[in-house]
Amino acid sequence: MHNKKILSHVMIGCLGIIIAGGVKYASQQMCFAEAGIYDGNYHDTAFDYDYDNDTFEITDLYTEEREKKNTTSAYIYNNGSAARIPAIRVKAGDYTDCTYGSYQSCEVGEAKYLLNTVYEDGYRSARLWLDPGNGHHISVHFLWSPDSI
Repeated sequence: MHNKKILSHVMIGCLGIIIAGGVKYASQQMCFAEAGIYDGNYHDTAFDYDYDNDTFEITDLYTEEREKKNTTSAYIYNNGSAARIPAIRVKAGDYTDCTYGSYQSCEVGEAKYLLNTVYEDGYRSARLWLDPGNGHHISVHFLWSPDSI
């Protein structure tokens, strides 16, 4: 009889822990939703650029401008460039540099989060600037988004 009573108290305690964990998880999900993280523009868009010219050199490449919906980092996945991308910055508005810290590089097959202050600085769209490396012979192919999860 005494063992059954102890067992029932243990079971009730475990049930309480499970319920408390579920409530905590639900409140965390509500916080993320309230912060707008899940409402971000985090869907990847492909950027493809090829250039081959011995006379003229390209030193600056820009993605198209995309809506930025929150304060999360931008994202890049270098899924198919011919070489590493040596320098990437996050730009906004009239090409204002909103990169937080120094520029990033991105190896082929690598994904990076790009810290930036676009949203905090009052801008609502962003683009990526990149140094393509060898500006005469360029093959840059990556996925990117202005927001992330």
